[in-house]
Amino acid sequence: MVISGTIAEHDYIDLGLPSGSLWATYNIGAKKVSELGDYFSWTEVTPKNEHSWWNLKYYDYDNFQFTKYCTISRNGVIDDITTLEPQDDVATVSWSDAWRMPTIEEIKELIENCEWKWTDNYDETGVKGYVGVSKLNNNSVFLPAAGDFEGTSLLSGGMGCYWTSSLIKGYNEYAYCFFFNKNTSCICDDVSRFIGASVRAVVNRIV
Repeated sequence: MVISGTIAEHDYIDLGLPSGSLWATYNIGAKKVSELGDYFSWTEVTPKNEHSWWNLKYYDYDNFQFTKYCTISRNGVIDDITTLEPQDDVATVSWSDAWRMPTIEEIKELIENCEWKWTDNYDETGVKGYVGVSKLNNNSVFLPAAGDFEGTSLLSGGMGCYWTSSLIKGYNEYAYCFFFNKNTSCICDDVSRFIGASVRAVVNRIV
């Protein structure tokens, strides 16, 4: 992997994407490409030991209502916010205002503009995951199959689950993620907001 540059002390890869999005080389909570990093529930900016509905930020468990990011009256008071605000974006909070979590549109762009290949041993580190090679400039990005947390259990089995900043508008219990395993190449999927998943940050290209 060839590093394209550094912003706020974190490295990025320029994949030549039409939107100009530049992708971080490693996950939030990691220090290098092959490290898995930390796990976060959607809207939360710190790791925790248990990922459940009862301790989810912006969820009133007693009344089964969301207190923020709600578009349906049966789920809570409607605020129609469907993209994470900076204070609820772990990439922004952890890495600086320059960085943020990708939107669902940016995930789709990444998937469509790269050729994806599974590896059981990335760069001889023993880490499983997908390498995406840009169809536009041949630069590459690696996403470890870090699994996800439900309750206190890490569910791995050789799969990856990476949050976007995008709420599913018709189903407020879910947000979009970037999902893959060895047999299911990279797709967009919906995941319950309480799940502890990985985060790979993006930054806008500096003109």
